[in-house]
Amino acid sequence: MKSCSQSKIRKRKRKRNRCPFNNLNKNEEAVVVSAPDNPLLPSLGVREGKKIKLKGKQWCGGPLIAEINGRNIALDRNLSSDIEVEVK
Repeated sequence: MKSCSQSKIRKRKRKRNRCPFNNLNKNEEAVVVSAPDNPLLPSLGVREGKKIKLKGKQWCGGPLIAEINGRNIALDRNLSSDIEVEVK
């Protein structure tokens, strides 16, 4: 899997290493730039400006495991593709 810095998005003059959350590699950290308007995300800690770390990806299109504020949460792959992050 290509990381955010190696994805095809980079070739299109992307802004400050931004990419969807699901493009990160395992144990890669980033900061949330924008998140979809979903009422569950703020209660899970997914807000703009928060640090988020990809802990793992489940096989067969399963959820992504993310760490926010020291808690592990599971995010749907489709939902995580709408979360835009900036890699530091």
